[in-house]
Amino acid sequence: MASGSEMDDLEITATNNLFSAVVTLMSPPLPTLPEDVIPQILCRLPVKLLIQLRCVCKSWNALISDSEFLKKHRRMSFWWCSCSKSEIRKICDGHN
Repeated sequence: MASGSEMDDLEITATNNLFSAVVTLMSPPLPTLPEDVIPQILCRLPVKLLIQLRCVCKSWNALISDSEFLKKHRRMSFWWCSCSKSEIRKICDGHN
């Protein structure tokens, strides 16, 4: 039979679990990006970061491992490397 202290611990755990469940249900969902935007963002990131981002979820791992994505990433990397600093500043500032 459980002692008074053990019963109190069980009640606290049950209360905490219930509170967590209620908070989860009441929390607004996180905004999501459209599926076609994610590859556009990821293909502009450095390789070292992409390797780390493969651990985010299965779909990101599959995307980052995809040969077509890798080709696009290579093209984008080459393009960024061939731009001058002033061209990159214009692009980042939104000027043409």
